[in-house]
This record gives sequence, structure tokens and C-alpha cells, in this order.
Amino acid sequence: MKSINLDRRLILKSMGALGASGMLAACGGGSDSPATTTPSSSIQYFVEPYMPVGSTEITGVRGVNNSSDVFLSGINMDNTTSPTTNYGLIYRGPLLIPNVSSWNKIGPQKTIAKVGGTDLSSGLNFYGPNNGATSGSIVVVGNYNLSGSNAAFGLLYQGDIAGTGTYTKIDPSRLITLPGVTLNNTIAHSNMNGYVVGNFDTSDLVGHAFIMGIGNTPDIPGTYTYFEIPPTLVTGGAASMTAYGIWYNSALNNYTIAGGYSKLLGDHGLSNGYLVDWNPSTNQFTNFTTIYYNNDSSTSKVSHIEGITTDNAGGYYLSVDWAQTVSGSPYGAALVQVKRISTGQFDTPTWTSFAFPGATETSANTVFERNVLGVFTGPGPVTPYLAVFP
Repeated sequence: MKSINLDRRLILKSMGALGASGMLAACGGGSDSPATTTPSSSIQYFVEPYMPVGSTEITGVRGVNNSSDVFLSGINMDNTTSPTTNYGLIYRGPLLIPNVSSWNKIGPQKTIAKVGGTDLSSGLNFYGPNNGATSGSIVVVGNYNLSGSNAAFGLLYQGDIAGTGTYTKIDPSRLITLPGVTLNNTIAHSNMNGYVVGNFDTSDLVGHAFIMGIGNTPDIPGTYTYFEIPPTLVTGGAASMTAYGIWYNSALNNYTIAGGYSKLLGDHGLSNGYLVDWNPSTNQFTNFTTIYYNNDSSTSKVSHIEGITTDNAGGYYLSVDWAQTVSGSPYGAALVQVKRISTGQFDTPTWTSFAFPGATETSANTVFERNVLGVFTGPGPVTPYLAVFP
């Protein structure tokens, strides 16, 4: 999970735990302007409550409609069992969780509806929450596990925060067109306003980014619609692609998707971040922009975008894990602001790198306005945190 060496963990996360790293292709350009970095001395840090057994990871956040509360999603990995058992976590309340009992620990066994039948999960992994169709309800995406299998299966949960709602399988296998190629793993990362983004890998070891439309019959997985984010967006192509976050632009009636791609050119371009706009009415992608750490393509090894939220001014805040190719191979976490210019394209990002005080490794898993949540390690175990930026 998050307790491995961070440089290796960044690589694995950029692969979406699937195989090869994120993928997208070029329409817009890359962001390769002089670095714009803000000071981080006034950031406030808090430890979030964590489960007494195993590790606790906060994976997603979304503001609750008509409330000052937020929804949080997470994973509790219970390593006292063999094999390890994963539980999904859901919370509603203030960003700083009052106590560990505020979490709803869900699973591991749930009945998952799928085309042609059901699965009984042996573990649940929740990633991206969003508001449900009724007040106080929630939509969460992620993946589930099956006993005797090492594969990850895409998951959509809809219902109350106690986990008593409906569970359905997300299955993008219809996007596979090559003869003899089969689906290996699926992880759904984020959802908003009826659309889900995530990635899947196939038996030919290629990673793909997908969008799924939930539609008007959310409890019937056979009615979901699927789109692939095309690798041809990347100039010169890409080896693999991911999609980690989606934001609905109500004023534009379109979506901005954040993710990553890999060109596998040695250390350079191991995992590049990207932003792209998507119009579901036309399935058109515009304003594709590569995000390099500190806006420097020559030293950026990993710029792994994990989350996206509004900056309430027409732009976005991103939570990003990064690594460089320079001497010492530095790595870390950052809050990144990306504004829009008058043409509608993305402006040069502003980077604020940070680390939880005393930590050996810090990961930026998700973002809500100017608040980043994630995990840190050292000297103790994997621990969830909240970082509040001025």
C-alpha cells in the first residue's frame, strides 16, 4: 500500500497498480514554463484518526451539497489476516475527523451485481466519493476483491454512508478490441455528476484510461456506457495511461479530467501528469496539457496527479506526488493550482511542495479546495493526515 519506499511507490501508483503507467496523448501542449512556487511555511498539519488494526488510507474527498461537511472515502488494510483483508471506509463530517469511530467500516463481503449474475466480494477498496441522488446519500467508486483471485474488479457503490446501499461491477472490457486480449484489472478512481473515471489493464500489459457513464438505471450495470481516453492525445504516443480525477464544470457543461501517462523514456517521462477537458455530448477532448513537476520537463521523473477540485475562480487545485531525475532523486508531495487563461486553456501551474513534519515519506492522495489529505510514514506506521494551506 503506502508503506513501501516512496520512489518505488510513486512508480506503482502512476501505474494505477495495474501494470504500465498512465497514458494520454497530445492536443494541447505541455506546461514547460519557469517554475512558479509558493512558500509552505504557514501550512497547518493534523493527524487524522486511524484504525487500531492495519493501515488507514484516506483516498478521496468531496463537499456535501448544501452543507459545510465533506464526504471522505478510504481503505483499511487489515494485515492480521492471511491474505490481508481490505475494508472500505466512508465518513461524513468536518475535514478533521473527530475520532476513529466516525468512520463507517464496510465489508469485506458484499454482493456485487454484474451482467449475468453476482459476485461475493472478499475485500472492498473505496476511492472517489460524490453526492448521491438524494440528500445525504453518497456515490463511491473503487474496486473489490474475490477470494482466490489476485485481480481487481471495478466497483460502484450507491446509498447511505453506512454501506447498506447497492453495489455494482464496473466492467470496461467492451473497450478491448484486439483479438485475444483480455481484461486483467479495473480500478475506478473518481466520480462526479454521473460519470466515473479510472483505468484498466489488459493481458498484453497495456494500461488504459476510461470514462464510464452511470446513466438513468444505476443499479443495472449492463446499461453503463464506456469511453476510452485516447492515447493519440499524447504527442508521439504513450506507453500507458491513467485517469485519477474528474471535475464537472457547471458553467461550461463539460468535465476536466486529471491523470497521467508514461512514455517510458528512461527516467524522463516515467509518469507525466495531464489535464484535459471532455464534452460528453460529443465525446471530444480539448485543451490536453502535460503537467511536469515544477514545470520542468528536463528534470521531471514523476508528476502523479491524484486529485482535482475547484479553486472557486475558474481553475483547479491538484494533489500531486512527484519525483525528479536530479542528483539525490528527490521526491515529495505538492498542492498545485492551475488557472485558466482567457482562451480557455490551462495556465502555468503554481507549485507548493510540502511534507508532514518529521515524516520520511508524504503522499498527497486527495484535495478539497486548499486542503490536502493523504498519508505519511516514519518514524511510525502509515498514518493519515490533513494539511491546511493558507
